[in-house]
Amino acid sequence: MGADINRGLMTFSKARKLGPEGLFWLKVHLANKIGKDKLPLVERAAYSESIIETVNRCAEDPKTNLEWLQSDSPWQTLAAMIELSAAMKSENPEEYYSNLHIHVDGSCNGMQHYAAFGRDENGGRQVNLADSERPGDVYTAILKLVIKEIENESNPEHLEIAESLKDNVSRKVIKQTVMTSVYGVTFIGARAQIQR
Repeated sequence: MGADINRGLMTFSKARKLGPEGLFWLKVHLANKIGKDKLPLVERAAYSESIIETVNRCAEDPKTNLEWLQSDSPWQTLAAMIELSAAMKSENPEEYYSNLHIHVDGSCNGMQHYAAFGRDENGGRQVNLADSERPGDVYTAILKLVIKEIENESNPEHLEIAESLKDNVSRKVIKQTVMTSVYGVTFIGARAQIQR
């Protein structure tokens, strides 16, 4: 979809009233962009409400109030701050007309399909197809399994490799391979992903 600045500048040509659901999702979107995307949706919206003073300051003067730059997606964060600030300052935030897009990301879409096809309740929970108190994170779940295997390695031929992997395997290391495994990544391709 493009770099952060492109996404931060992107708007729909026609604005629509937020309504109660749109206002909620605008708050969720801001929290996601700030890095609170692992919280339950209600907590994300509440987080955005809790920082509304910062949101207003950044929206009014982003050159002086630089908190938005701490985000992994600073331009999208600033766009969401400007939009939420304007909505909340309006007479009725739910009646505010917005043309900002709200980014909703899937959770390992290929695995979502497999979990749905197989009616895999546990897998569905890990990829956010089933209700759960907290969002699922299939990458962290698989990382925990990998770390457990490394720690429990007992084959003398593999001990040296297992020892070198301890504290060197992270969510970031496994994410691409886990994501592409359902699309047929080869062993050679997976190894290249991990080595990067």
